[in-house]
Amino acid sequence: MELDELKKDWNSKGVKDQQRSVDNIASLLNSDTASVLHKIKKSIVIELVISFAFAALSVYVILFSYLNIYKILYSVVGILCILFIAVLYFLLKKINAALKIYTVKKNLEQIIHITEEYTKRYMQLTMLLLPICFVFGVWLSYNDPEMAMYPLTWKTVIILLLCMLMAMVLLYAFTKWYLRKLYGNYIQQLKTLLKEFDEE
Repeated sequence: MELDELKKDWNSKGVKDQQRSVDNIASLLNSDTASVLHKIKKSIVIELVISFAFAALSVYVILFSYLNIYKILYSVVGILCILFIAVLYFLLKKINAALKIYTVKKNLEQIIHITEEYTKRYMQLTMLLLPICFVFGVWLSYNDPEMAMYPLTWKTVIILLLCMLMAMVLLYAFTKWYLRKLYGNYIQQLKTLLKEFDEE
């Protein structure tokens, strides 16, 4: 009789300890998730500060530059900065919402999806905007009577195209590194945590 009671007591303690262990793992995973989300939030805030700085610079150039070419160029830059700020603000709101209820697995999946989509579109837009801005800048320069430019010969066009290609290669490498530094590593951490949630 005493042996049966001892077994029952041992089994119940084992279940309690196991439950406590699962609870500890869940708590640890949640705190790790929150930590990674805080890091992503910090990255977004850094990008917001940079975007606001560029927007302020655009406004300054538009108001105080005496060359029309700079006013037009920085008007476009200013509009792009405002659009970028709107996207970053939306992303920041999503991260803040996730930090309040980060125990929900679905929310974590959504954050991974949104951040991955954001970094993918970021890279695509960067690579698309560079040739557009480059060609736009050259076109403005050659059509602005205030700017003294060399005649647009085939040699000049080839040199400009080579400069643009070189700039695209450098920008691609830099943007890839920049996105991995700001978001890529954290997305990978979140995926690892999500896998651990599934295994729990």
